[in-house]
Amino acid sequence: MALPPLLPRARCLDLLLMPPSSAMGMGKLKQIHAQMVVGGSLRRPNALGKLIERYAAVSAPAGMDHARLAFRCHAGDADVFAWNVVIRCSAPRESILLYAGHCDQKGGRGCAFVPDDRTLTYVFGACARSAALWEGMQVHAQIVKTRAPGSLDAVVLTTGVHFYGSLGDVESARRLFEEMPKRNSPTWNALMAGYCLKGMAAEATALFKEMLREERLEVRPTDRSMVVLLNACSQLGELASGSSVHAYICKAFPFEDDTFLGTGLVDMYSKCGCLSSARKAFEGTKEKNVLTWTVMIAGLAFHGRGEAAIKMLEAMLDAGISPNAVTFTCLLSACCHAGLVDEGLLLFEMMSSRFGMAPGIQHYGCVVDLLGRVGMVGEARSFVRNLPIPPDAVLWRTLLAACKVHGHARLGEEIGESLLQLEQAAGESQERATTCEDYVALSNMYASDGRWGDVWRLREMMKGLGVQNRSGSSSLQINKQGHQIDR
Repeated sequence: MALPPLLPRARCLDLLLMPPSSAMGMGKLKQIHAQMVVGGSLRRPNALGKLIERYAAVSAPAGMDHARLAFRCHAGDADVFAWNVVIRCSAPRESILLYAGHCDQKGGRGCAFVPDDRTLTYVFGACARSAALWEGMQVHAQIVKTRAPGSLDAVVLTTGVHFYGSLGDVESARRLFEEMPKRNSPTWNALMAGYCLKGMAAEATALFKEMLREERLEVRPTDRSMVVLLNACSQLGELASGSSVHAYICKAFPFEDDTFLGTGLVDMYSKCGCLSSARKAFEGTKEKNVLTWTVMIAGLAFHGRGEAAIKMLEAMLDAGISPNAVTFTCLLSACCHAGLVDEGLLLFEMMSSRFGMAPGIQHYGCVVDLLGRVGMVGEARSFVRNLPIPPDAVLWRTLLAACKVHGHARLGEEIGESLLQLEQAAGESQERATTCEDYVALSNMYASDGRWGDVWRLREMMKGLGVQNRSGSSSLQINKQGHQIDR
């Protein structure tokens, strides 16, 4: 649809203010942009921001390219709304650079704009999505320096809690949480989720109980709270606690109509060892998405029900839901645990031939595990040699474990030495935890082959490098009390 040669300024703005869902092609946007430049409309409040927002809504990458160009060309007219739009619509790393550029201008030749609460929310979110812990800490430090205590919106602080929690710094997340004058449900959920990501499920459940005591302050658990709490119960393996949460959900939330709650229940019951209850929760969820089906398949895989997992895939396809890469990882894992070699290899081939998905390193790892578990170690080694991508340490560990189980000491020695060299070259920085496990695995293989001299050599090498063996632990619930047993 061609526009008249000129439109009144108000008409240009009216077109930009239409709902974003309304169709507007690139050609029409360019015409509006040109007329706004000629008529001087871009200096009006929010005009540039609306134009950038419209450009960004056009299919990528052309739309975002024009959005950036419009912002750069008219940066002198950009108000805080325009800055917020371009920061929100850009990729996370680019958003951080835009904000950093503003900070440089502020300290040099003049401030481009004064950030508001929305700006800080978007930048914190970008730092979380791009795992930019240092940059996010700098943003937080700037907030502490420039903003008065209690002047920030709860959304900004909640995003800060989410930022720290999602990147594993739960101590900073907790400090920010405690400093908040008023907390809402998303704030509690963000900290609970951070604890779960860190593997601190007991702290997450304790925080939920604290949240319940805050109900008198109008803080109510939401469906998101329940999903996070179910995840905590899954990590702890506490079926009784998970069942209690289920009972609470039935009273407070209609989970049959909530896909995410239903999926959380399926996941919790599967991981707590009650597959029958997981099936009931699955069948009771009315609207199932690909995640719901995938979680049910993962539960069947975890319990060694390979054939049932494959039948679940057939039912999933009949329901009109297409599997994703995670679904295939779970299916291949199910075949591994059930020893279904032919079925697993067929599923691996179907990924690309039927569904057009390129296998990832996790899928290749499942195939190696599938072959290794049934003693086809030579075939697994050949498969690794012909991979189109470099094998990672996890894949080599899988093959090393198969060599130990099936007595392939020479091949295991070759793989183990290659694995140690790979990690030393990569400078793996996980407090030597994985390196320790690899030394122990190779040492155990030497021991099973009676090569005690090599066992001693490896132990001495571990001492020289300062690699220490980690002790494991198990959690157990007795009379509704959790206990940790060190091994």
